[in-house]
Amino acid sequence: MITYKVTKESLRGSITIEAAVIVPLILTVFALLVTVLFYYHDKNVVACVAHETVVMGAGKEDISEIELEQYVRARLRGRLLFFSDVSPKAEVEKKEIVLTCQTRKKGMSLQVKMSMNRTEPEKQVRNLRRLERIGEQVEEIE
Repeated sequence: MITYKVTKESLRGSITIEAAVIVPLILTVFALLVTVLFYYHDKNVVACVAHETVVMGAGKEDISEIELEQYVRARLRGRLLFFSDVSPKAEVEKKEIVLTCQTRKKGMSLQVKMSMNRTEPEKQVRNLRRLERIGEQVEEIE
């Protein structure tokens, strides 16, 4: 039977070897975690700004695609941690607004697409008031 005697001198080398393997592994995991957190932070910021933009644009009758794109750029300025250049593309149609924001960096890409039906609250309120008046006139006739 072979026995091995563990001494203080033999343990010093094993700690160095273990640290040489574990420390880079921990640093790599930490760097990946920070990158993922920055990615999701930027994704949430872009999604919030895109949603805010389509909601704002849906309530206005005469808004252009250029105005929406400028609004997105102004709201995103200085708020992103990982991505830097977001390119918004707005499509304003009669009944819907569609906003797509795209960006790329270091092999990673981010795309957020928001859409919303255009509302015309003034017309809806006017139509409801007309219906109420018609209903009142029908009641008076009966």
